[in-house]
Amino acid sequence: MSNTGRMFERSLASLLTVGALTLAASANGQTITEVIDASGDGAGNGLDRPRVIAVDGDGNVYVPGQNSDNAFRVTPAGVISELIDASGDGTNAFEAPEAVAVDGEGNVYAAGRDTNNVFRITPGGVITQIIDGNGDGLGNPLTTPRGIAADADGNVYVSGQTSNNVFEIATDGTITEIIDESGDGTNDFLGADGVAVGPSGNVYAVGSGSNNVFEITPAGVVTEIIDDSGDGAGNGLTSPRAVAVSASGNVYVVGFSDNAFEITPAGAITEIIDGSGDGAGNTLRDTQGVAVSADGNVYVTGFASDNAFEITPAGVITEIIDASGDGQGNDLETGYGVGVADDGTVFVAGRNTNNVFSIDLAPPAEVLSTSVEGAFVFRAICINQTDPQQVSIASPGNLVDCEGAGLQVESGQQVRIIVIGRINGAVFAGDADRVLGGSLSCRNLTTGGTAVGALGLDGAWDCAAAGLAIAPGNLALAILTVQVE
Repeated sequence: MSNTGRMFERSLASLLTVGALTLAASANGQTITEVIDASGDGAGNGLDRPRVIAVDGDGNVYVPGQNSDNAFRVTPAGVISELIDASGDGTNAFEAPEAVAVDGEGNVYAAGRDTNNVFRITPGGVITQIIDGNGDGLGNPLTTPRGIAADADGNVYVSGQTSNNVFEIATDGTITEIIDESGDGTNDFLGADGVAVGPSGNVYAVGSGSNNVFEITPAGVVTEIIDDSGDGAGNGLTSPRAVAVSASGNVYVVGFSDNAFEITPAGAITEIIDGSGDGAGNTLRDTQGVAVSADGNVYVTGFASDNAFEITPAGVITEIIDASGDGQGNDLETGYGVGVADDGTVFVAGRNTNNVFSIDLAPPAEVLSTSVEGAFVFRAICINQTDPQQVSIASPGNLVDCEGAGLQVESGQQVRIIVIGRINGAVFAGDADRVLGGSLSCRNLTTGGTAVGALGLDGAWDCAAAGLAIAPGNLALAILTVQVE
């Protein structure tokens, strides 16, 4: 920092100190909570090595433990119940589950990898084995089940990793092999892994050993929709693991190639994230899980980078959780399964930390805050001038959340928001929330230049547009004097 910047901070502190230092809340307003850990239900039924999760329309989360030979339900209220254990249905054992799904009626489906079977658990707790190692009973076995999905009609689809196939289990119990290792007859299907069902009833099956994904229509037409060449532009697909489908029919697949692809219904393939992650130093390594929300946001996990990212339809990438987990001592190690509830809450499983986190990405409703564009903000101060109090926020990132940092405000009060940052772009601007307009004062602390302006009725402010000359590397100050809405 320049001497000018240090002098300014000292003088600012001496003039404006009326309260204690308060650290900022999460930069993007999200709330992270550990919803289950190794203690499982807390009644002696532990959770060991969760790999995948499923979420139903009511926000219940289902998570199996590969090494604990069981599966749990976690309700939105935090009630945890063990749904199935190693005894399976009491006759057929259930061991090393690696796949789980839930249908629209609340039936849960869990696959035992080592017992080569799948169980249905009804909302009433009735457990039934619906397929075993015999597969369809016609010589097509099921071995090492790795993926499960259920369609809107209650049909269930399960993949066999070492049997290189996928079965459909109809509601009447009829079992049909819908793809085998011959794939589409030209391209092989090997190492069957994730499986998903699209809105039109098409099934999508991942071949982790053949580095591809197939579409199987209800009529039985099998088509390879992506192979190891990825997008054909130098971004390859290696060891794909999971697949998800949006409401519009876009297919998303992730691979250990540190990336994720979108395949549209028209067949256009786009790499939507790569190993650089968010491009801000948070990398993505060994992509493992994928989910898509109702509004088209895609979520992927990094197995070796211990994190998860959100990719919006506009292509904005944000790291939503990292190895620190909830920041309260509950870490995330080896990000694996990911799911999203209808309300947008995201759930991420940490395989090696034996836990699952919920991530509420919804920003607080109507809070006094401002986004910042074009600068790295290392300090912000919020001052309630009507009811004298202030908070100082260290390294708030690109969101200065005054209320989240502890400032108490009421409608009609006057508040001053001071933002100090290092310019890294062509603008120094932002959008303030819960404000009824206000004035803007800007200063380039490196050159001494100043400018004044006003906030728009929508809270938008822009120092460069107000006439402040800036350049990357400059230290700059913006003071927003606003009336609270």
